[in-house]
Amino acid sequence: MILIRRYVLTLSVCLFSLATASKEAITLRAGLPNFPPFSYINEQGINAGAIVDYVELLENKAQIELEVVHMPYARLVRSLATGDIDIGILFLNDALADDVRYVAEVSMSKVIVLPRKEISLNHYDDLYYLSNIAVIRSANFHKQFDADKMINKVYVNDYEQGIRLLELGRVDAIVGSISGLDYASQSLGKGIDDWGKPLDLANRQWWLHMSNASKNISTLNKLKMSVDELYEPFLVYKLYNQHRKTN
Repeated sequence: MILIRRYVLTLSVCLFSLATASKEAITLRAGLPNFPPFSYINEQGINAGAIVDYVELLENKAQIELEVVHMPYARLVRSLATGDIDIGILFLNDALADDVRYVAEVSMSKVIVLPRKEISLNHYDDLYYLSNIAVIRSANFHKQFDADKMINKVYVNDYEQGIRLLELGRVDAIVGSISGLDYASQSLGKGIDDWGKPLDLANRQWWLHMSNASKNISTLNKLKMSVDELYEPFLVYKLYNQHRKTN
């Protein structure tokens, strides 16, 4: 009887060890752009947002511990270049080509140029008639737009700052993902339809970027396989809507 108990105890310990060992004994620092509704710390001090929800899905799929690190977009780009963080989830950023490996596409988001109420945007050339457009600092939205020197751009830290400038009439429009702009508009008691007619600029891809300077580059293939398995074309927007309904 004693031998049976010892056997059961040993088996339980082994099973527990296997379960805990199934997740790799390393932690990757996952940098996320610090703006709602994608990534932020809520009033309870808890990580929240559509991309945070995605990180949890990825962590479970890859069985690799991921530590969420919120930071301004410009600092996120610098941290990927220096290796201060291992991975980042953001719109595909060509400026990082020498500093990161583009692991896999996570999802897509519709990018629009959202103008003041009295303005309608029907064609790209309409942008040249605007006094200025709010743009998140260091972000990439559309190749032609990003490189266009004829457009007067006012750089902001996040969507909420840009939307406030739009409300005050200090900018004529703001560029960004439709979900991000919709969420920021809600902070002013508005919806996306309360502004002018937007211009559909592009469908941008969210990508998992991995720093070339990461000490955990060996996890790249496992991350790629997991991201590919989770992929849905508009998964981030789906997670955003789920997040909005529960908050």
